[in-house]
Amino acid sequence: MGETRETIQLDELGGDGRSGRPSGTGIDCLGIEPGDRIALVSENRPEWIIADLAIMSAGAVTVPAYVTNTVDDHRHIFGNSSARVVIVSTPH
Repeated sequence: MGETRETIQLDELGGDGRSGRPSGTGIDCLGIEPGDRIALVSENRPEWIIADLAIMSAGAVTVPAYVTNTVDDHRHIFGNSSARVVIVSTPH
């Protein structure tokens, strides 16, 4: 599990969050390739679907994770999914 992952917050993805148009700009600048996996750790909120659409528009695969997961749960999900990036709704 010695892989390095980039972690970004939902509000760093770009776009205004109101137009409904996904903004893949934040994801594209991370060097994501089609088929890469991106973990999405967020509550049920409008930004979740915006992030999910941005991930799919970049050709990547969404790996959803609950905010209520334990640290061990997250390690298991991130390690077994080979997620290159983790998008979180809050820094905590």
